[in-house]
Amino acid sequence: MKGCSHSTSDSATLVGIVFQTADGTIQSCNKDAEVILGYPSEQLIGTSSFNPPWQTIYKDGSNFPPEAYPTIASLKTGQPCANVTMGIYKPG
Repeated sequence: MKGCSHSTSDSATLVGIVFQTADGTIQSCNKDAEVILGYPSEQLIGTSSFNPPWQTIYKDGSNFPPEAYPTIASLKTGQPCANVTMGIYKPG
């Protein structure tokens, strides 16, 4: 299970939860995850964190490659990742 949060301008905080198998395949997600990632669950289920449909970025706007995702690092090492900030790029 992977959770992420996102603060909006109206001070509400979204908490996205994505359930994945050990190989990174997305099994399900909540509505907040859909909002954060910008895709409905129908488009997310069956995709993989190793080849996601979304683009992630670091705080400075540079590319955050999938192999650096906390989920993937945890799957590879068996250890939790903490204090990782990752943004979702949404072209406007």
